[in-house]
Amino acid sequence: MLALLGAPAELIGPGGEYLRVLAFAMPFAAASFTLQSACSGVGVTRAAMYHALVVSAVNLPEGCQKSA
Repeated sequence: MLALLGAPAELIGPGGEYLRVLAFAMPFAAASFTLQSACSGVGVTRAAMYHALVVSAVNLPEGCQKSA
């Protein structure tokens, strides 16, 4: 896919790895958004807020680790 989009050869390897991780995480992200939206829709906004905080707390250290 990256080659079809014209990505340079040195980006295809790391880009492919990133897309594989992203493809693995997509169902979990969709479930997360669905849960948050359902909770907000029925008026249980506190649960949606706690869920968003937990997701952020899990993602923040991983994101900081990758950029360092």
